[in-house]
Amino acid sequence: MKLRIGVLSDFHCHPEGAKPWSSLLHCDALRKPANKHPIEALLQLISKSPDIRADALVLPGDFADKIDRQGFIKAWDFCLEVAGQLNCRLVAATLGNHDVDYLKKTTRHPFQIAQDLHKAFPVSTPAEQSEYWSQGFCVLESGELRVLVINSVTQYNNTDEAKRGCVTEQQLEALRAKLEKLTPARFQVALMHHHPIQHEIHGLGSDDLMKNGELLIALLSDFKFHIAVHGHKHHPRLMY
Repeated sequence: MKLRIGVLSDFHCHPEGAKPWSSLLHCDALRKPANKHPIEALLQLISKSPDIRADALVLPGDFADKIDRQGFIKAWDFCLEVAGQLNCRLVAATLGNHDVDYLKKTTRHPFQIAQDLHKAFPVSTPAEQSEYWSQGFCVLESGELRVLVINSVTQYNNTDEAKRGCVTEQQLEALRAKLEKLTPARFQVALMHHHPIQHEIHGLGSDDLMKNGELLIALLSDFKFHIAVHGHKHHPRLMY
């Protein structure tokens, strides 16, 4: 059996007039011409290529740019549109650092925009949504596929801590207890925003490495996870 997973990451979606531009994906862009609109171009490519399909779409975060509300809303709409075109049976997302109002510029709670964004964000099932917000992770099951969705920005209530990703010791303890109760699935994928191992290629720096990332990788290995997918670094890389 083959399993195909689509990944869309680090949209940094914002209005066209925002300066400086952090992304070429603008929430107020017109769909024509398609070569000026990244999502429309992708949708057209998928429609012309029957082999481009995915069983699941995983989204490692940074939908918005600097917590731009309209960018966040539109980026999520784009994700659902792509998932439909790919015929995905599962869509899973997690928060990036740009999706949190940790400076409380427009909200009183850093995660308010994300929590109120959409009934299916970051996952579609209410029980798993509750677990994601309360424990910093949730587990999704779809046939032979299991997706572990990890929140690596739970500490962004504190501006001093909002400089790197983190998986807390409490998250790791609760995650181990959860996985010990489950039978390993045939395909197991972990999804997070920050990188759990160092990624300094092209001068991308080292100070944003996920705290306790090594412990997380060890835990995933203990429970025989096959793939860990992250975003944040804006550089495609595959490591074994």
